[in-house]
Amino acid sequence: MKYCRSISILIFSTFIACNSLAQGKLLYMNGKEKRFTTAEVRGDQIVYRPEGASGEVTRHAEIYNIFSIIRDNGTEEIIYTPDTITGDDPPAEEVRDYIKGEQHAMAIYKKPLNTVGGVASGVAGSIVGFYGLPVPLVYATIVGRFNPKLPKSERANVHSEAFLAGYEKKSRNIKIKQSMIGGGIGFAVGITALILILGND
Repeated sequence: MKYCRSISILIFSTFIACNSLAQGKLLYMNGKEKRFTTAEVRGDQIVYRPEGASGEVTRHAEIYNIFSIIRDNGTEEIIYTPDTITGDDPPAEEVRDYIKGEQHAMAIYKKPLNTVGGVASGVAGSIVGFYGLPVPLVYATIVGRFNPKLPKSERANVHSEAFLAGYEKKSRNIKIKQSMIGGGIGFAVGITALILILGND
């Protein structure tokens, strides 16, 4: 009996060890992914070695930021655990759909006009000098009030509410980021031009 128990423990330990050595990727709650060569859960953190890292370089990720560990051997370890006591957290499958929506937004949402509009707002703000710095920030806030929708070619497809929510939230964040980057560039260019003009007077 003890012999059988020891064999079972050995097999289980070997499975865990081999699984932790399998390559794969971390799937973050925000839709981003990070490749690793090894990864294992240690308490409230995941210790992993980034793919391509030299030597014994390791990184740590908080388990609260990770949805799952997906390994190249086809296995997936779900890290996300909803709070069943309060019942406020959505189930894992709903969160998975939300993340897929985020990833879809990162893959297809590309609107250069967001950056162009930001540049224009930055240049406009620079006309009044450094007092105009809030202008591109206000512009980014205004455009961020509207959630981008799926392209018309995809609206006929059946998507869950969680998927659509993830897509809209991520694409809105991308829009705001693009507008702010453009605003910063436009403001810097405008201020530089203003300084050069005034310096030549």
